[in-house]
Amino acid sequence: MNDLLVYIELEPRLSSFVKACESYCVAECCGLDAFCFSPLVIAAHLSYYSGSIQEESLIEIEKDLVALELQTKDLQQNEHGFICGIEILNQLFTRESMDKLIRQLRTNLRLAPKVLDYSNKLEEETS
Repeated sequence: MNDLLVYIELEPRLSSFVKACESYCVAECCGLDAFCFSPLVIAAHLSYYSGSIQEESLIEIEKDLVALELQTKDLQQNEHGFICGIEILNQLFTRESMDKLIRQLRTNLRLAPKVLDYSNKLEEETS
């Protein structure tokens, strides 16, 4: 086994996206537990300036997730079972935890427009 650990730097857009989800605490204190990747938080971030979620934004973040997936897919685990670390998240990842994070981000990114649509419908009903 390899005892060295690779640290991954996220693409700037993905990094900004992830940092916007840092809401429970700060990464320096709690690592991944500081982040809320719910569709609600993602929808709020993506619609912050315009009130809508641009399809282009979803596509670009998805591209960054694919790049992260490709960047980490062949990494070998070290003696402790970790394949990499991501400083911005203050987190070390096993293969399983990396795959889980990417799945979670991808799924909730796809759900975010639905959450925003529902929120807008509720707002219309109360107006």
